[in-house]
Formats: sequence, structure tokens, C-alpha cells
Amino acid sequence: MTRSLSVIFEGRNKQTTVSYSLEDLLSKSGRAARYEENMRCAITLLNIQAQLSVCSAVIKDRPLLPPSHSQAVLPSSLSEDYSYKQSIFNLMKNKAFVLLLVSYGIMTGSFYSVSTLLNQMIMSCYEELNAGRIGLTLVVAGMVGSILCGLWLDHTKTYK
Repeated sequence: MTRSLSVIFEGRNKQTTVSYSLEDLLSKSGRAARYEENMRCAITLLNIQAQLSVCSAVIKDRPLLPPSHSQAVLPSSLSEDYSYKQSIFNLMKNKAFVLLLVSYGIMTGSFYSVSTLLNQMIMSCYEELNAGRIGLTLVVAGMVGSILCGLWLDHTKTYK
């Protein structure tokens, strides 16, 4: 069973039909190229699987010698009353952590809300292309401002 593809060309005074067989279009060179591509994909997947197997066999759960004194003491220092809930309570009692959490939350929330609503706010006054440029300017200005604030705090030592 052969399928054919018909293309009709209309010339000046006559109509010409050119018929191609799909077998001619999908010649042996096309099949060979697909076969080579499939083989490359299979070899790549086998390579990745072999590398992951070697990594899982070689890498240990813990090193033979702990990297620091705190890691050496850690397994013996864990008590039965230590829990995740207790660590969250300890964090919430830390004033510096709470201030950092609130300030970061406010800044992140306001940035995400402005970024989300930027298109609706700008489209009423400008074109869509300008809305993208304004968003890019907002992100770049935030990055530059963060770097400058970090340099200023480092210079004045007022970050403590």
C-alpha cells in the first residue's frame, strides 16, 4: 500500500499535477538519519544511567572523618526532646529573625504584586512593548540598588 502526495501547479493555460510517493520522500537516507538519531539518544540515556549508578555506588552517606568539630559532636548531642516544632518556636523568639522575615516578606510581596499587575497598569497608558521594557527596568534597577545598598552597608559597617 503506497500513499501519494499530490501537488497541483496552475500554469498559464494548463493545470499540471505532480505526484510524489511518500516512500520516495522518506528515502533510505532519511531512515538512516532517524536511526542514527535514535541510537545517539539511546547511547546518551545509557551513559546517564551508568554515571548515576556509579555515583550511587561510590558516594557514601557520611565521610569517614567528620569535616568539622560541630559535625563530630552533632550525633551525640541530639536529645529526645529536640523537634522541628521546637526549632520553629526558637526562631520566632529571635528578634533579628522576625525583623528579617517581615522585611523580606513585605519587599517580596510588593515586588511580586507589582510584577503581576504591571501589564494591566501599563497597558492603559502605553503599548505592550513598553510594558515589557518597564518590567525589565524594574528588575535591573532592583539588582543595581541591592548591590549599591550592600556596598554602602559594607562601607559604613551599619549592618549590625
